[in-house]
Amino acid sequence: MHLNANVTIAGTTTTNALLKAEFPSLNFLILPSYTVRYSKRANLFAFKMLSRLPSILHAIRQEHRLLRGYIDQYKFHIVLSDNRYGLYSPHTFNILITHQISLKVPVFSSLVNRQVRSMIEKFHECWVPDEPEVGMSGELSQHDNIVIPVSYMGLLSRFSTISQITHIKPNYSIVAIISGPEPQRTLLEQILIAQLQHHPKPSLLIRGIPDDTNIRALNSNLHIVDHLDTSHMFSVIKNSSVVISRTGYTTLMDLYVLGKKAILIPTPGQSEQEYLGQYLKEKKLFHVVSQQEFDLKKDLPQCLLASNNNKQNYQNLLLPHLLNHIVSSSPHESNNIR
Repeated sequence: MHLNANVTIAGTTTTNALLKAEFPSLNFLILPSYTVRYSKRANLFAFKMLSRLPSILHAIRQEHRLLRGYIDQYKFHIVLSDNRYGLYSPHTFNILITHQISLKVPVFSSLVNRQVRSMIEKFHECWVPDEPEVGMSGELSQHDNIVIPVSYMGLLSRFSTISQITHIKPNYSIVAIISGPEPQRTLLEQILIAQLQHHPKPSLLIRGIPDDTNIRALNSNLHIVDHLDTSHMFSVIKNSSVVISRTGYTTLMDLYVLGKKAILIPTPGQSEQEYLGQYLKEKKLFHVVSQQEFDLKKDLPQCLLASNNNKQNYQNLLLPHLLNHIVSSSPHESNNIR
């Protein structure tokens, strides 16, 4: 789909490093990081997040100021913001992309959701990466009280346009993908290494660090890599029998689009991931287990025996319509999109 738009990507230094490998010809701008860090203890997660709230609000104000300067310099007409609440301007058409409209938080839920609703309504539209027929986001995307237009944009996956598999040897039976802030990222890595290194079939552990893309062997059946580009990630997942991952929403969309069976381990204390884990378990889309109770010898057979309700050959028919609508509605012949 060609819309004759000039696209600029803005993100943190880490995010941009990953995206530059996929889109080397695009222009990149820097945004501040929200610097979220989790607690080692699940019951302290909410208090850890509350302690980080001032710095997150500071980052939102900072990105809002940066956007003003970027608009003056680059003359953007449309801003698509992926879960960043400061990226709106009176001089652009502003769209927030989020599935987190009704947050699941253990404390001050009404207050938090009123604040989130207030921030969402500073945009012109809100696009939800989900479909009514799929319902991947569950109650998180309920939007009865939102006054701006809310549209479903279909499931988003970087793998949706890839069809050719890059052959990587060996074919890994299990692909474990680690993601998310510290210290929980490292804690899960330690648990997975301890169990995967004794698994009799080849496994690959992807550490989720934008560093080395060379696969190295820990032993004869467990290989480790820091990061893979999209084509190689697609290939190892597509050829695997089972994926092990967190219940991060981006990963869930990838797994659904590829029709993969998966063992999901929600981040302890992260209320959204824990809600999605329980919700998707009830929908029988994935096998879900807590980090504390994860046992590969027990969970792998249960996952393999479960029916696979995930969609194969998924096609997103909603997003092209939305993009064509906003670009064709703009009075500018050539649109600058950020």
